[in-house]
Amino acid sequence: MLVPLIWSLVCVLMVWAGVVIVSHDERLIRDTDCQLWVVENHSIAQIDGDFDDYRLELLQSLGEEIATKPSAAAELSAGTN
Repeated sequence: MLVPLIWSLVCVLMVWAGVVIVSHDERLIRDTDCQLWVVENHSIAQIDGDFDDYRLELLQSLGEEIATKPSAAAELSAGTN
């Protein structure tokens, strides 16, 4: 998705309450500052924390280590807030 399009979508979503977004786009998830829920294995679970907490938990469950450098989406998101 193009960055201006994502930012436009984020601006609209910030006005509305109770919107469900299903997305794999890290920047969209970060910029909407929403409550995260994960749907997998026929269940749904609320994430305790933000996207970085979820990302760390996911990488650890895969036996991976998180890089010290933030993702490109995290850097872009930090630049717009």
